[in-house]
Amino acid sequence: MASENKNYRILLLVGALFGLLGSIALAVGMFISFGVVSGGVDVFGIVIVTIVLGIAIVHLLTFIGTLSPRGLMVNDERPALFSLALFIFAPITIISGYATPLYYLLEQGNLLLVSADYGFYITFIGAAFMLIAFFFMAWIFAWKNRLSTTGGLNLGGGNEIVLVRILRILMAILSIFAAIGTILGLCLSIYQSGSTPVAALLYSAPAGLDLKALAFIILLGGTFFTSLFVLLSNLNVLKTTRSELPLLAFVGLLIFMPGYTPPGVIIDVWSSPIYELLNFLNLINSTSTQTLTAIGWILFTSILIFILALIIGVLTFYFARSATSSPRAPKTTGALEAKKKKGKFPTGPPSAPVGDLSSTLSASAGPSGPPSMSGPPSSSQPVVSSEPPTPPTFIPTTSTASVSGPPSETPTCPFCGKTLRFIEEYQRWYCDSCAQYV
Repeated sequence: MASENKNYRILLLVGALFGLLGSIALAVGMFISFGVVSGGVDVFGIVIVTIVLGIAIVHLLTFIGTLSPRGLMVNDERPALFSLALFIFAPITIISGYATPLYYLLEQGNLLLVSADYGFYITFIGAAFMLIAFFFMAWIFAWKNRLSTTGGLNLGGGNEIVLVRILRILMAILSIFAAIGTILGLCLSIYQSGSTPVAALLYSAPAGLDLKALAFIILLGGTFFTSLFVLLSNLNVLKTTRSELPLLAFVGLLIFMPGYTPPGVIIDVWSSPIYELLNFLNLINSTSTQTLTAIGWILFTSILIFILALIIGVLTFYFARSATSSPRAPKTTGALEAKKKKGKFPTGPPSAPVGDLSSTLSASAGPSGPPSMSGPPSSSQPVVSSEPPTPPTFIPTTSTASVSGPPSETPTCPFCGKTLRFIEEYQRWYCDSCAQYV
């Protein structure tokens, strides 16, 4: 448990460092290139800078508390995760022009991309660092789940039921294919007007690159790697926790939380990337002059797979915490009886354990009473001697005396759960309820 705490503190340290550097760079870049206070007050810009400065303070204290072996010690990622989630998903405007702080900033960046200067690149390098910090904090929170009462990590997801592991593997495989298909749908042309392919969504901005689509691809990349980690850990390739929580969280964010919107789509009061992509595909299908390409159908299929992966993930989450599995007692007829008849197993419960061979022979060979003194002496009668008798020596005549007895703790039957009986003759455990050896 101590090594697990150390590993998670390292992850927390790296995530806090990315968040600190990214928030500082983003705030500085906004003052340089986005004219937050020059040329009039940009209300939304000031709101974003305020949020980013708060994120910097949270990550600074988290970084110091995680780095220091004495004094202030921090082992909680939740404040940093909350501040980053506020920046990525909290709404700035709702009724018209719905946007989050991150996507409002990316939309403004699309307008400045043609005349980008060094402050512009500092801003969006900082935004990329903050997204990476969000991945780290989300992984830690979801895998760690919560601190136990003893101060150690309660990782969760440790249910070893075969069905739960199969569901985790299935969810991970579906999410991998869905993430790859959605990334292809953003990077390649998904529809054509007449016979002419239309530019891909990633390059549909006036400056030739849509920063909002690029940020969404980064989130999809995080979902892909999370799916890969869950898959490999449940296949025993990686020695990491098998919990499905991180993957379930990322898929849920893509489906329910606001974010990317394709160009030309009317933004609803609450818009999520998956919903807006479906709305965009619906607009294409409703136009007679536009048709979906093969990549467009891959994108549509990937969205459906994401929805299916979410449902399986919810099922896995509850099964991993509530489902149990106990082996059923097999029937004693059929194949088992056939094997017994062939001599592969002892045919039934043996009689009482056989005693020492020497004691058995001595009990059956000698006469039951004292020898008769009448008549001539015979070879079967004892010879009277004046010397004192020699005490007998007890030498084991069989190897059974060296065999160790049953263990001190009596096990239970894996089929019916009742107490087993150890048979000395065969050196095996026998279940009287199931009438078979275990």
